[in-house]
Amino acid sequence: MALLTRACRLLWLLALGPSAVFADSLELGANWLYFDFQEESPSGQTLNQEQGDLPGVYLAWQQGVGHRFWLGLEAGYNRGKVEYDGQTQAGVPLATTTHQRLVHYDGRAGMRVEGGTLTWSPYLMARYQRWDRSIQASGLSLGLDEFYRWWETGAGLRTCAPARAWSSNLCLDLAVFRTHSAAVTVVAQALPGGEPELSVGDGEGYRVRIHWSPPPWPEVTVSVFREAWDFGAGDEERARLGRFLVRIREPASTSVRQGIRVGMTF
Repeated sequence: MALLTRACRLLWLLALGPSAVFADSLELGANWLYFDFQEESPSGQTLNQEQGDLPGVYLAWQQGVGHRFWLGLEAGYNRGKVEYDGQTQAGVPLATTTHQRLVHYDGRAGMRVEGGTLTWSPYLMARYQRWDRSIQASGLSLGLDEFYRWWETGAGLRTCAPARAWSSNLCLDLAVFRTHSAAVTVVAQALPGGEPELSVGDGEGYRVRIHWSPPPWPEVTVSVFREAWDFGAGDEERARLGRFLVRIREPASTSVRQGIRVGMTF
C-alpha cells in the first residue's frame, strides 16, 4: 500500500511538472492611486465626498499548477491624506481632511486557454479589504474614526498578446464582483465609551487593469487600473456615543480608485 501511495504521488508530480512546486513569479512594486469616495442620502443627495492621492506598495505571487491552471495571491497597502467636503449632522457645510489607510488581500484561481495568438485566463477571485478612515476635527465638528471591513467575490478574465517590438508583455484584465459581509466600526474621538458597529448593504463593482512590459526590461511591469464599487445603505441601529443614545445608519456609498503601478518580477 505504501509503495502504491508513493507511485501515485510520483505520477501526480510528473503530471503537474516543476511549476507545481516552484513559484512562477514574485512581483514587488509601488503604486499611486486617486481615491474618490461619496456617501449619498436616500434621496440621492451627496452627503460628503473625499478625494485625493494615496501612494502605496504591493506584493503579488503567482504559481502554475500543471500546464493549464494557476493560483495567485496579492497584498497591498496605501496610506495618505485626502480632502473631505461634506456637511455636519445639522446640514452645515464642512471642509476638512481625512487620513486614510487601505489594505487588501487578494486570492485568485484560474486556468490558461490558448486561442489563436492570444492567451485567455478566466479566473475566480476573492478579496478582503480594510479601510481605516479618520475624519479630522475642525471648528465645526469633532474628529471621527471609521473602520470598514468587507469581502469581494467574483470572476474575471485576463487576456495576453504575444511579444512584439514595442512590448514584451501586454495583458488586459477585467473582473466583476459582489461586495458583501461589510461592517464599519465608528469611534467618536471626543465621546469615549461608544464604538458601535454598523451594518453595510451589499453592492457590486468592477476592476479593469492593463499590464505592459517594455521589451528591454521584460521583468518590469507597468499597469494602469480602475476599480469601482458601491455599498447599499445599512440598517438603522441604536448606538451609544458617550452619554448619548442616537439612531444612526451607514448611508449608501460609491468608491472609485484609479491610478498606476510599477513592479519588478523576480
